[in-house]
Amino acid sequence: MQKALRLDGFTQIDAVEEQVIPDGKFSTVVSPNPEDRCALEMGIAKAKRTGADIVLGTDLESDRVGIAVKGADGEYHFISQFKQAEMDSSRDYDFLFGYEESYGYLAGTHARDKDAVVSSLLICEMVAEAKANGKTHLDVMEEIYSTYGYYRDALDRFTLKGKDGLERILL
Repeated sequence: MQKALRLDGFTQIDAVEEQVIPDGKFSTVVSPNPEDRCALEMGIAKAKRTGADIVLGTDLESDRVGIAVKGADGEYHFISQFKQAEMDSSRDYDFLFGYEESYGYLAGTHARDKDAVVSSLLICEMVAEAKANGKTHLDVMEEIYSTYGYYRDALDRFTLKGKDGLERILL
């Protein structure tokens, strides 16, 4: 991720040292899933100390990415998903961008599965463009929502452990 950002021209890149080296035990998070807001806690704490504009957190295989951006209020707000545009089913379209509820994004046709590295580059470019225009990413999102409408989604997750949990899952 850091190499890709540098190759794209980003120079102010920082990382949570405890999370840079892959750890199959995921000892720094309760859950390694980027859709779990807790997975970005250490990154947000560091961003508050350094004044970063954006926090990105990928899963171990870098196919999903969680995002928090700094708003005008100085707080970090989670960006969950992009609003799905309605399409005319009678026309052919080139694939541009897709996503799933677990924060997996795919831009273009270079890969056949989610790609957090390319998605993160696009996200950083959006944040940088907003900043160059004197706005935050949240300002731009509000403009989009004001024009095209708001939506609400939610994800419930249940962890069922042990033999009793397995029995409940199989019901």
